[in-house]
Amino acid sequence: MMTPDPFLVLDLPEDADDAAIRGAYLDLVRRHPPESHPQQFQAIADAYQAIKDPVDRARRLLFGNVPPPEEPLHELVPPVPSARRSVGVERWLKLLGEARHEH
Repeated sequence: MMTPDPFLVLDLPEDADDAAIRGAYLDLVRRHPPESHPQQFQAIADAYQAIKDPVDRARRLLFGNVPPPEEPLHELVPPVPSARRSVGVERWLKLLGEARHEH
């Protein structure tokens, strides 16, 4: 079963910031307390849980309403040395000069 869009449940635009998300959540919880509206409260709580974290919110905006991966992505992909490592201008010029003289 497809879960409802948390932005629609909280009545927020997709570009809402953390403060707007928390404010909408607290406002809806006050209007629909768990004692008198348990199903609505659960939907509101689930929607808030889904987008309260900026990383989860970004993943949801990029990939849609899919469940998060079981493991964090940085644990699935081994670390790679940075390709932006600075070796200095002189070293690059020397490497380029040597490459030109080899041909």
